[in-house]
Amino acid sequence: MAKEQSDKDKNYWMSFSLRVFAESTGWIAFPVLGALYFGRWLSSRKNSGHFFFFSLTGMAFIISCIGLARTGQKYLKQ
Repeated sequence: MAKEQSDKDKNYWMSFSLRVFAESTGWIAFPVLGALYFGRWLSSRKNSGHFFFFSLTGMAFIISCIGLARTGQKYLKQ
């Protein structure tokens, strides 16, 4: 009985940690990668130097920070 409870605890914490990791990675990867590609494309299309590239990358960084903070607060409440 104790072994089954121990296995359930391990599975719960493994699932929980993978969920936190996936959500945190998503908040980092998707906004930044999207901004890098879209910013490079937009800057080359509008012939604006690197203005759109750097501004979208900066906004993506801010969005990532806010998303990570909200995710951290959500899991700290649990």
